[in-house]
Amino acid sequence: MNRLFRVFMVSVFLITGVLVASGTANAAGSCSAIQGQYMTFKAGTPVHNQPSGSSSLWGTLGYQQPLWATGSCISSAGNQWWRVDVGTNGYIYDAYRVY
Repeated sequence: MNRLFRVFMVSVFLITGVLVASGTANAAGSCSAIQGQYMTFKAGTPVHNQPSGSSSLWGTLGYQQPLWATGSCISSAGNQWWRVDVGTNGYIYDAYRVY
């Protein structure tokens, strides 16, 4: 594949949203990157694989703790979720946040 064609195809992928990046939209809603910050969440908080209550669980927080948040997400139901670093990207519903 020649270089010009590859550059063209990458541009098409970026324009059409085939490549997933921050500021993405998916079946579960949309997310935007935020300036990283610690947020504290309650003990027993479920951590999901997508910003949706019906998505599979990554795990549950064993105790109240701060996590590094890197994204703000609005689910397809209109609920606020946070993308957090738990060794991979996990998503936590805002109601579990301790303010």
